[in-house]
Amino acid sequence: DFDNWKKGIPREAYHSSKGRHFFADWLLEEGYEVEDNHGPVDEEEALCGELFNVMGKLREILKAKLPEKSGG
Repeated sequence: DFDNWKKGIPREAYHSSKGRHFFADWLLEEGYEVEDNHGPVDEEEALCGELFNVMGKLREILKAKLPEKSGG
């Protein structure tokens, strides 16, 4: 399901994934080649992954601050 992220992802998952993408970008900047389980990673993919995870983690933080919806 391509939009399963809308159901919510634990903050810890965003945090660890953000770290992996940050480290991939850092390695690429230092001139190393980076691969994940899908193959080679480029700067755009690393940065977009990091950004997605930052925004997702922020969404979960803000969502937790919202008042509960009433059942009616």
